[in-house]
Amino acid sequence: MIKFVDDQIHDLIIELFAYFKEYRVDYDFYDLDSMEDYGDEEILVDYESEVIIELPYTGEGYGLTLGECFEAIAEVQKASIIDNYKYLSSEHVLVRVNSKNIERIQAYRNLSPYSFETTLSINEQLIQFDLVEGLTNFALLITQMDNYDKHSPPIYYDDLFIEMRSESEVVIDKMIIDELVQSYIYELSTSYDIDLFTSPRVDYWGGEECELTAAEEKRRLRPLVRGRGINDVLTIFNSAAQIDDPEFLILSYTKVIEFVSQTVVKKELLDTVLNKLDSPRALSPDADYVLELEKTFEDLGSYKKDKEAIRLTIETCCDLVEIIKISSIPPHLKSFAKITINSSKDEKKHALNELAMSVSDTRNKIAHAKTNYRVKGNECPSDQLEAFAKCLKVVSSQVIRWFFRQHENSRIIR
Repeated sequence: MIKFVDDQIHDLIIELFAYFKEYRVDYDFYDLDSMEDYGDEEILVDYESEVIIELPYTGEGYGLTLGECFEAIAEVQKASIIDNYKYLSSEHVLVRVNSKNIERIQAYRNLSPYSFETTLSINEQLIQFDLVEGLTNFALLITQMDNYDKHSPPIYYDDLFIEMRSESEVVIDKMIIDELVQSYIYELSTSYDIDLFTSPRVDYWGGEECELTAAEEKRRLRPLVRGRGINDVLTIFNSAAQIDDPEFLILSYTKVIEFVSQTVVKKELLDTVLNKLDSPRALSPDADYVLELEKTFEDLGSYKKDKEAIRLTIETCCDLVEIIKISSIPPHLKSFAKITINSSKDEKKHALNELAMSVSDTRNKIAHAKTNYRVKGNECPSDQLEAFAKCLKVVSSQVIRWFFRQHENSRIIR
């Protein structure tokens, strides 16, 4: 005989099972439609009674108490997933992460299930932190959103989340979530030598098909580039393929520009000095000629500065119109909006100089952690960094092509 601890729990169970059926969640519990089948056996159903649930295409059941199920389903109705990695409800946050130290994580879990728990009090609000995996509210919401298929189930084998729970009814401030995540990641790294990084869930199911433009359909590969110094610069360029963060992409593509800049500066030096030495006056130099030659070397010395070397490299190697045609241009590069195929040489040069100053100043802003760092005014705004990184990919590609066209003996390498 099945009995219920109160009348309310019976109604909640009926609603819960209706929810499971609607979202194709398999479950294993007492058959409430055939309670007489249990004969004289007395079964008390309360909030601690266990139900086994299996989300679609996961092939694995997870045990939860009825109370946990009621609480989880009620919560996901009011929750959201941001950028495919951040689950947000008023008092519960899950941030999807990954790590190259999975074995260490499992070793600590085997040592103690509480290894990664900690708390932080903010304005008398206690927030509890943990590292969780398996069945989470993130997976339940993915199921409810119907955002899965057999190739992309609600739970991945490598799912790992930073969990934050408010131990009071105070809402977790969404403005400080990223700050809290960074603090927790830092503590795991320094205390346990476990490095985490945010990792958005990849959707393989029903994703939008990539539709190629007519021009893209006609593309083909050029002959492969190789030779003295080419492998070095290609290694820097290709390393960006495993980077998602636009700031680190900008740093990588700037390194490509800087690598080639020494060859550009040397070429400029040789061309300028040789032009000066080609003068008939070089055969019988007077004091004026020597002073002019000295001034030439002084002017060329400015290229030793990173900013000037980057400017000269972009001006020398890049086709401005092609950059505009095949990449997204961030709005902060205002001169680019005025450039057409009919723009004058000076207008194009001005736009390239604006790009070069932005590359240099943005790189410096990203790379320098000084609290007293002063912005120069040419830095790319944070909300445009992704577009700027895509633009620099095209720029650095053009820089590499220019480098390849130079005679091998002219290339400056490490």
